[in-house]
Amino acid sequence: MASALINRHRNVAVAVRRNRAGVAIIAHSAGKLSLEQLSDRDFRDAWMEYDYPLDKLLERLLAHARAVGATKGALAAIERLAADPMLTAPRLL
Repeated sequence: MASALINRHRNVAVAVRRNRAGVAIIAHSAGKLSLEQLSDRDFRDAWMEYDYPLDKLLERLLAHARAVGATKGALAAIERLAADPMLTAPRLL
Protein backbone atom coordinates (compact mmCIF):
# COMPACT_ATOMS: atom_id res chain seq x y z
CA MET A 1 0.00 0.00 0.00
CA ALA A 2 1.26 3.50 -0.80
CA SER A 3 2.15 5.75 2.09
CA ALA A 4 1.94 9.40 2.94
CA LEU A 5 5.01 11.60 3.20
CA ILE A 6 5.88 14.54 5.44
CA ASN A 7 8.72 17.06 5.43
CA ARG A 8 10.32 19.08 8.22
CA HIS A 9 7.83 21.92 7.65
CA ARG A 10 4.95 19.49 8.35
CA ASN A 11 3.79 19.59 4.69
CA VAL A 12 2.27 16.32 3.50
CA ALA A 13 2.60 14.68 0.10
CA VAL A 14 2.08 11.42 -1.73
CA ALA A 15 4.65 9.73 -3.97
CA VAL A 16 3.28 9.00 -7.42
CA ARG A 17 6.10 7.28 -9.27
CA ARG A 18 9.78 6.51 -9.20
CA ASN A 19 12.05 6.43 -12.23
CA ARG A 20 15.70 6.95 -13.12
CA ALA A 21 15.32 10.70 -12.66
CA GLY A 22 14.07 10.32 -9.08
CA VAL A 23 10.68 10.48 -7.40
CA ALA A 24 7.54 12.32 -8.52
CA ILE A 25 5.39 13.61 -5.67
CA ILE A 26 2.24 15.66 -5.22
CA ALA A 27 2.59 17.91 -2.18
CA HIS A 28 -0.41 19.46 -0.44
CA SER A 29 0.12 23.20 -0.89
CA ALA A 30 -1.89 26.41 -0.76
CA GLY A 31 -2.12 26.72 -4.55
CA LYS A 32 -2.80 24.51 -7.54
CA LEU A 33 -1.57 20.93 -7.06
CA SER A 34 1.09 19.70 -9.46
CA LEU A 35 3.58 16.90 -9.87
CA GLU A 36 7.05 17.70 -8.61
CA GLN A 37 10.03 15.65 -9.78
CA LEU A 38 12.79 15.35 -7.17
CA SER A 39 16.19 13.73 -7.47
CA ASP A 40 16.76 10.77 -5.14
CA ARG A 41 19.07 12.85 -2.99
CA ASP A 42 16.67 15.81 -2.70
CA PHE A 43 13.82 13.44 -1.93
CA ARG A 44 15.71 11.63 0.84
CA ASP A 45 16.89 14.95 2.32
CA ALA A 46 13.44 16.55 2.39
CA TRP A 47 10.80 13.83 2.84
CA MET A 48 10.11 10.87 5.11
CA GLU A 49 7.27 8.40 5.44
CA TYR A 50 4.35 9.59 7.56
CA ASP A 51 1.98 7.41 9.56
CA TYR A 52 -1.21 8.89 8.08
CA PRO A 53 -3.96 6.96 6.29
CA LEU A 54 -3.47 7.17 2.53
CA ASP A 55 -7.21 7.25 1.83
CA LYS A 56 -7.64 10.32 4.04
CA LEU A 57 -4.70 12.08 2.39
CA LEU A 58 -6.07 11.31 -1.07
CA GLU A 59 -9.49 12.67 0.00
CA ARG A 60 -7.80 15.88 1.17
CA LEU A 61 -5.87 16.19 -2.09
CA LEU A 62 -8.98 15.54 -4.21
CA ALA A 63 -11.00 18.12 -2.25
CA HIS A 64 -8.18 20.63 -2.64
CA ALA A 65 -7.90 19.90 -6.38
CA ARG A 66 -11.63 20.50 -6.83
CA ALA A 67 -11.57 23.73 -4.82
CA VAL A 68 -8.29 25.27 -5.99
CA GLY A 69 -7.23 23.23 -9.02
CA ALA A 70 -4.63 20.73 -10.13
CA THR A 71 -2.70 19.95 -13.27
CA LYS A 72 -4.04 17.13 -15.42
CA GLY A 73 -1.16 14.87 -14.44
CA ALA A 74 -1.57 15.50 -10.73
CA LEU A 75 -5.33 15.00 -10.83
CA ALA A 76 -5.01 11.78 -12.85
CA ALA A 77 -2.43 10.39 -10.41
CA ILE A 78 -4.56 11.24 -7.34
CA GLU A 79 -7.67 9.71 -8.91
CA ARG A 80 -5.74 6.56 -9.92
CA LEU A 81 -4.46 6.07 -6.38
CA ALA A 82 -7.87 6.82 -4.86
CA ALA A 83 -9.56 4.29 -7.17
CA ASP A 84 -7.17 1.48 -6.21
CA PRO A 85 -5.92 1.85 -2.63
CA MET A 86 -4.01 -1.42 -2.88
CA LEU A 87 -1.56 -0.01 -5.41
CA THR A 88 1.95 -0.61 -4.22
CA ALA A 89 4.10 2.34 -3.32
CA PRO A 90 7.22 2.97 -5.35
CA ARG A 91 10.30 1.93 -3.39
CA LEU A 92 11.32 5.26 -1.91
CA LEU A 93 14.13 4.83 0.56
